[in-house]
Amino acid sequence: MPIEEGFRDTKSTHYGKDLTQDSRISADRRANLLLIAALIIFVLWLIGLGLKGTAIERQIKVCSNRHRFPYSVIFLARIACQYMVIELPENLLEQAQALLVDYFSTLEKA
Repeated sequence: MPIEEGFRDTKSTHYGKDLTQDSRISADRRANLLLIAALIIFVLWLIGLGLKGTAIERQIKVCSNRHRFPYSVIFLARIACQYMVIELPENLLEQAQALLVDYFSTLEKA
């Protein structure tokens, strides 16, 4: 299903970006736009996976059924990013950098 939606988003004027009809965009620019869109979808997917099973997901969910999730992880992340105020710690970038340095140092040792 997500593959068909991806094709629809790139071809449809009403639902998507309609990248097939716009001849003003060069091939390199179109490739860059698709790369940016893919990276945004990847980040939304990561955010949505992080929200699964949290209080934020329960607040956003429209039904109380525990076995059926009404939203995909990407749509859940879109809603959360649009309506929720998420406060990040000030030293988040330093923590992420430290984690990456540790991770890559373990890769070099192996």
